Amino acid sequence: MLPGGPMYPPISYPPSMGWMLWGWTEMNHVHAYEGRTSVDMGHRHTYEGVTGPGIPMGTSHVHPYSGETSYNRGHNHTYSGMTGPAQPAEGGGHTHTHR
Repeated sequence: MLPGGPMYPPISYPPSMGWMLWGWTEMNHVHAYEGRTSVDMGHRHTYEGVTGPGIPMGTSHVHPYSGETSYNRGHNHTYSGMTGPAQPAEGGGHTHTHR
């Protein structure tokens, strides 16, 4: 993980919430991610990290994320946001888009 990556305390939800989404029975899972930014002013940055735990949203859930990009051409960028809701993945499980 890059320096300044996400640091989220564990979150537990009461059993009464009864979350049952595509086989997941709890929201305490996280997702690893990585990628590259678009090219701007002749260079690009890479980023990687791990989301925070799931947060219930309607009949689905989202994940917070934050971090810093790679250090290129004398600078880096910070970022943060919330994923989109869970989308079923082929073969089971799910994935999320970032906003």
